[in-house]
Amino acid sequence: MPPDEPATMLTHRPATRLTRIPNAGHDVHLDQPDGLYEAIRTFLA
Repeated sequence: MPPDEPATMLTHRPATRLTRIPNAGHDVHLDQPDGLYEAIRTFLA
């Protein structure tokens, strides 16, 4: 994802939440599964 794309997405969809998972690449579910699942749990709570 280009560096400016998250900001563009947030502009077009203001209700969007941006979450960064440290030390994760494209395959977040493989790179940092615990961080991903925690972010999902937080979002759904």
